[in-house]
Amino acid sequence: MKHDHHIQYPTSGKTYTCSMHPEVISQKSGTCPTCGMQLVESQRQLDEHGIHQGHSMKSVSLMSFWEKLKMSMTIIVATNAVLLNRVEKDLVTV
Repeated sequence: MKHDHHIQYPTSGKTYTCSMHPEVISQKSGTCPTCGMQLVESQRQLDEHGIHQGHSMKSVSLMSFWEKLKMSMTIIVATNAVLLNRVEKDLVTV
C-alpha cells in the first residue's frame, strides 16, 4: 500500500477506524471507503503526528542480537529478491 504523507489525519477528538483497514481514520462514524465495513470508535489517542504515533525505532546500539539479525535478514532477503528478479528478466530476454 502506498504511504501518502499528504493525507490530513485527524489529530484530536473521537476518531473512527476500520477493523480491517487501520489506515482508514475518520472523525465521524460511517463506512470504510475500501471495504464498506462500519467504522468503529478507535481506542488510541492520536498525537500531533497523527497516524505515526508509536512508530519509533530504538538506536541500533540498544538492539539485541536477535533484533539486529531480524533487521539485517529482512534487508538481505529483499535485496536478493530484487536481484533475482533482474536475473530472471535477463535470462528470459536472451
